[in-house]
Amino acid sequence: MAIVPSRDRPQSMLVNLEGLGLPNLSDVGVVLAASLLKSGTISSRTAARMADKPLAEMLMIPSNLSIPLTSIPKKSIDDLQAKITATVALMLEPASWHQTRC
Repeated sequence: MAIVPSRDRPQSMLVNLEGLGLPNLSDVGVVLAASLLKSGTISSRTAARMADKPLAEMLMIPSNLSIPLTSIPKKSIDDLQAKITATVALMLEPASWHQTRC
């Protein structure tokens, strides 16, 4: 274990997880990676490396825990949904309308 000071005050602590003798060290890596991914601190690729999992397998973990992989603002999602709805409506209109408009 190591304490990293900043201006004579403890700021960080480094812990050798293997030295703790945890029974499921690989599970600790997965949980830590999922937590950092959820907070937006690391990418899914970095989380996969940290958890020592293939990317496809790591992507299933946040999915199963309802952790979003993106942080798209709701307004952007609503705008995109409105554009998709308008496009679908145009595609479903009768062909005669398209011929008069073109």
